[in-house]
Amino acid sequence: MKTMCNSTLALGISFLSAAAMAAGEQPPAEQQTQAASPAAAAPTPDSETVKKHVGYFIGHGVGQQLAQIDPVFSLNDVDENSLLDGIRDGMANKIADGFSQENVSPSIEVFRRLLEQRRAKLAADNLEAGRVYMEEFARQEGVQKTESGVLYLVVEPGTGVKYDKEKHGDAPEASVTYKGTLVNGAVFDETSEPIPLPVDRLVPGFSEVLRMMPVGARWKVVIPSSLAYGEDGPGVIGPNATLIFDLKLEGLQKPDSRPAPVQLTPEMLQQLQQQMQEGEGASNS
Repeated sequence: MKTMCNSTLALGISFLSAAAMAAGEQPPAEQQTQAASPAAAAPTPDSETVKKHVGYFIGHGVGQQLAQIDPVFSLNDVDENSLLDGIRDGMANKIADGFSQENVSPSIEVFRRLLEQRRAKLAADNLEAGRVYMEEFARQEGVQKTESGVLYLVVEPGTGVKYDKEKHGDAPEASVTYKGTLVNGAVFDETSEPIPLPVDRLVPGFSEVLRMMPVGARWKVVIPSSLAYGEDGPGVIGPNATLIFDLKLEGLQKPDSRPAPVQLTPEMLQQLQQQMQEGEGASNS
């Protein structure tokens, strides 16, 4: 529990840091002249505004973390005052009277069973929604199906090379841009620029289409849950979710065969410093 709280708080703080960095980025050229003017400088917020903004961003980070733990959890499941009290006591490293492990264990067990029931229903609902979506998508003109059952529509054919085992090896690296959505339209992941992905370490359906696409191609890909995360869908994806990708293959290459750089531990650095000091002492004597 302490580990989860620490990571949650860290997420909120990192969210704040990212927001502060974004606020300090160079503005577009057309805005630079106005931004440089002292009169246009943003006013320093008062203490109450700072509290509100910091509180919101930390809370936003906590919310993101909770969403990743289980998609069927809701704040309506808990008493908000107790939640805040728990945060305060956790920061003070104390436990309020009546909230010992022995006292809360029965309630935690009841809540665990409730979440299991919700997750089972969500898994069944997602499976059915995915089946309906794939049936409708398969009827669209131009939609094709892979041997395993992934559906895809070629949006842009691409003219580059395709995966070749002799050229790219058993575990190629693909450079891709994509937008991933669920059947209800919710976006669960999206790239803003090309990113490298190890093709052999992805969900089966995603790996399969990357080995089929020519470089430069853009496909709409529908991956059934059995070829995605199955019942173990993380966070906002959820169990038995069908995944839809607007996917473009930007490049394909054999993984870099160069050895990974040596990571120096603090102990290794200390030894190097001692050796350098000893060497300097010997040269000065």
